[in-house]
Amino acid sequence: MIPWLSILTFGPLLGAILLALLPEGKPKAARGIAFGVSTLVLLGALGMLIQFKPGTFHYQFTQFAPWVGSLG
Repeated sequence: MIPWLSILTFGPLLGAILLALLPEGKPKAARGIAFGVSTLVLLGALGMLIQFKPGTFHYQFTQFAPWVGSLG
């Protein structure tokens, strides 16, 4: 199962970090990174749209990650 929610949430954050680390005076590289990250997020959203099942009443695209096991 592809973690669509994580991709859509952390993809732009990763792009922002990459842009922040980019040396000043590289506008073409900045545009390329921004375009690439935006394209990946768009593809992730389209992937979710394709896999969406409108006839169901259950939550879709849920993710589970164990947090702190000792707390229950």
